[in-house]
Amino acid sequence: MPQSRFVSKSDFNKAAYSYFLFCWTLFFIYCIVYQVQRAVLYRTRKRRTQQQTDEKFHTSNSNIVALTGFLNTYVRIPWLTKLIPVKHVLGVSLFFIINAIFCFFAPFVLASYVPHYEVPVIALMDRRMAYIGMVNWSFVIVLGLRNNIVTKMSGLTFEALVPYHRWVARVGLVEFIPHIIYRLWWAYDQHHIWYESMLLDTEYLTGTVATFGFFFIFVTAFEYIRRNHFELFYFTHIIGFLMAMAASVLHEISCVYYFCPAIFLWAADRLLRSYKSWCVPTTLESIEPVSNNIVRVQFKYDGLRSFAPGQYVFMAFEHAANKLEARSWRHYLNWYPMTVAQISKKIQWDTSTLLPRALGTTDVGATVFIKALGNGTKSLYNAATLGQVRTFRVDGPYGPRLDYQDHHVMACFALGVGITPALALIQDCMDRRSAGVSTVLTSSVHLVWIIRQADELVPFEETLDSWLRASDHSSLVRFELSIFVTRDTSGSCEGRIPGTRWSFGSRPNIARCMDSIQKIEQDQKIWVHTCGSDEFMRSVLNEANHRQWEAHHETFEF
Repeated sequence: MPQSRFVSKSDFNKAAYSYFLFCWTLFFIYCIVYQVQRAVLYRTRKRRTQQQTDEKFHTSNSNIVALTGFLNTYVRIPWLTKLIPVKHVLGVSLFFIINAIFCFFAPFVLASYVPHYEVPVIALMDRRMAYIGMVNWSFVIVLGLRNNIVTKMSGLTFEALVPYHRWVARVGLVEFIPHIIYRLWWAYDQHHIWYESMLLDTEYLTGTVATFGFFFIFVTAFEYIRRNHFELFYFTHIIGFLMAMAASVLHEISCVYYFCPAIFLWAADRLLRSYKSWCVPTTLESIEPVSNNIVRVQFKYDGLRSFAPGQYVFMAFEHAANKLEARSWRHYLNWYPMTVAQISKKIQWDTSTLLPRALGTTDVGATVFIKALGNGTKSLYNAATLGQVRTFRVDGPYGPRLDYQDHHVMACFALGVGITPALALIQDCMDRRSAGVSTVLTSSVHLVWIIRQADELVPFEETLDSWLRASDHSSLVRFELSIFVTRDTSGSCEGRIPGTRWSFGSRPNIARCMDSIQKIEQDQKIWVHTCGSDEFMRSVLNEANHRQWEAHHETFEF
């Protein structure tokens, strides 16, 4: 790459690296605040082990409560997302504004020979925007990784970063478009030959290849393709990414500054994922249908020794339900995110870190439940029915460490198979209370579960019944269970799970359910977990927010 070409474009690079440093500075400030909060929480839990605190729920200033409630309200944006809090809408809007400011004004200093600021002409503005877009796409790479330093420093986990991965990608692509259109027009205007607009010289050729790579990624990343044609989405994402990165570096050498560190993290993430899924031993103990459309998978995987309730793993299965599925390599392109519902391991509580630690050297056993919804999971269900699942791989665990233990009450609202994360949380709570772990305040658990038909009870009936029986004979944890069956009659559930509050023919009124819990628990701190459809979770989250209850929802938007 000629040195003169790099030097002649270095002024545009100033806008890019000033924006790059600004964004990373804000991120590091956020990380410092987060780590301070974790340190304060650790000290609070440490004092709790020494019985020095008596924690109660205290209301805040009404103005602060109103503002917080507004910011935490979840809304739907047509054609974009069904579940996003107002604070994230404002954050994305601010991100747009910051990008516009940097495109017009960075690096915010006039050169000595420039008397006053003028709006850059399109021949300059298109390259300024392209450089800012290049920085944004370096962020896109990092935000799409399962294992990276960002999650460790900030506490933001993979599933929480994926929506930002898409938003930042959209902004970056919008910033590329003026550069693409103007340069196509300029090249065509030289000799009025259409193909010269893309192939005028080496710089234009590499720019054209990079453009196709970026649009390849964008066009095949819509939700319909991701959910219904995942292999197409996966292949085009990898191929488009490699095309765009290689061609961009050849197109403009200063791309190296921003893309290479991100590509290094991407390669490290791929190596770590490969190690977890191919080198850490896994044993498939059983896989079998347990209801009309649910498969139960029981397995051992030593990677779950650091598992926390509410976390999930990625799983890939090699099977052959029909002749078209005989090629085993295709199955390892479909990695399904699955919440671990049950786990079996001997643990002790580390008094220095206040975290559970697995004992012994044996693999950790776990159970997941998979509902047949898309083409891939339906094919897996058929293979499990026929006994044709050969091998499988696991990558994980991923996800947050949920802080339910700092609240006196846990309320779980689940829709269908969305009960699985609640199962892990409730079991963890009961185990830790039984073990006498003093950092766990939670002594009351409410589970509200909505199912269509009584058949959906079968995989979970024994576990729920055992918890209710244990609650009757122990004062450590009080367990309350409410089940709403929307399409069956009361006769289908007669005599099942004694102690359950049943309702038939309708869904619950979430506000009334929460009012009932609040009446029982009085002024206790309440933590809410929900998993289900976007509409269901939006209702639960907004009702919890209205009552100033901390809430977490589980959703995968891959």
